[in-house]
Amino acid sequence: MAVDTVTALYNGAARSRTRIAPLRFPTMPATLLVQLGGGVSALAGVYVTFGAGVTMIVGGVAATVLGALREAGKI
Repeated sequence: MAVDTVTALYNGAARSRTRIAPLRFPTMPATLLVQLGGGVSALAGVYVTFGAGVTMIVGGVAATVLGALREAGKI
């Protein structure tokens, strides 16, 4: 004998609890975001103080050093 869902709910039968899965987003560690923010603000300070030429040099050196450290597995 089959009981339809409406009758089962009306009669107080226990229904299975619906679980909603949380959304999955690729996340970035908070420390990385803080480091990126610090790097951007440092470059902004260099730009304001010394201009575009020095900012590009400092940014290029920083990118090279960070790339080398990442390849070496240090960061």
